[in-house]
Amino acid sequence: MNSFSIIQILVIAILFLVLFNIRKGKLTFYMEKGPSMETFTEMNKTESNEIKKQKLRYCKSSKEGINERLKDLFTKMDITYTDDPKNCDFYIPYWYSDDELSKFVNKNYRPNMILNVIPGVDYLNRKNKLWEILVKKLGRDKASEIMPPSYSIFNNEFKILEKEFNKNDSYVLKTEEENAQGIYVYNDMEKIQNLVIDVKKELRYPVTIIQKFIKPLLIKDRVFKIRLFLFIKCKGSQKSIYIHKQGGVFFGKDKFDINNLTYSSIVANAYWFNKVSIKEVRDFLSKHPRNLVQLKKYFKKQNINSSFIFDKINALLKRTCLTLKDEICSNSKVKNNIKLGLFGVDIIIDEELKPWLIEMNVSPSSTAFDKLGESQKKQVWIDSMKIALLKNPSNHEFEKIN
Repeated sequence: MNSFSIIQILVIAILFLVLFNIRKGKLTFYMEKGPSMETFTEMNKTESNEIKKQKLRYCKSSKEGINERLKDLFTKMDITYTDDPKNCDFYIPYWYSDDELSKFVNKNYRPNMILNVIPGVDYLNRKNKLWEILVKKLGRDKASEIMPPSYSIFNNEFKILEKEFNKNDSYVLKTEEENAQGIYVYNDMEKIQNLVIDVKKELRYPVTIIQKFIKPLLIKDRVFKIRLFLFIKCKGSQKSIYIHKQGGVFFGKDKFDINNLTYSSIVANAYWFNKVSIKEVRDFLSKHPRNLVQLKKYFKKQNINSSFIFDKINALLKRTCLTLKDEICSNSKVKNNIKLGLFGVDIIIDEELKPWLIEMNVSPSSTAFDKLGESQKKQVWIDSMKIALLKNPSNHEFEKIN
């Protein structure tokens, strides 16, 4: 009896270790927090006081104000504004580019300044640069397993497109415009050439990358994308990358028609809400999944294996971050400064339930269209500040992925 009990204990212990390691190796960002992840955590008094004691002053490279959500957080944490970069502890850029960072650092460098931008930001934020570094590190074939097969216009890849062009496929042309603007879709090489090549037969701005159109999984006949929040903190040789457990779901304005691909039917975003009435927006939001918990429940009703999908998203994010890790925070001059970067990561799911990385956006839009969206974005900002400014942050919903 005793020996049997010992065996039982050993079996239970082994199972516990196996399950623990499996859990440790998987992200939980798509899982409910208790009954729902629609519960949110404010910064507590102890955390707030720790930040207040630092008596931080922020500065910015633009005369434009910071967004109201961040401004409110700074007020609560007694982080005050200064227009003198020499007295600045927390630098907020305007363009969030490597060039802007270099110019600021060369003129206003201070060893203890916190930089709200990471060196190498262009590799993540610029659509063509992201593709180019994946190709450089992995080769075209493996890069095409992460992002849709793409062609960087100014990296001599348009010639590759001309060779590989298939009239049965459609192609999405993208510029560096923000807020889901500057996007075109064609399956006609002549139309593509007219947009990309000038009268002198030279490649021209603003199109920077062309991506093969991926036939998407639809929700209620609409294209959708998943927006996740990636946070990076660097200091010295340490580079920490986190994914937030909150995330959003966005939809195309028009219903999808494979025989009539248009901007409004293939580009999922929330900006089209600005062009319809509040009543229409609220009605739409009430009928479509808005966050990861709601999306998971929707998948379950449709007999779609959400665990399968999000395990693949997990693997996609880890592979991408490990590939890019050596390219970020490598500027030796600011090596010992704290560098921060918050990114919106856009994922689409294809017909075969394979996730694809579409792009990353630095300092993602702070616009929210309902209380749920506002609470989610506020949570991301609060948790970002905790990791950025607390000595031992613990009470947050970011999960480290590297």
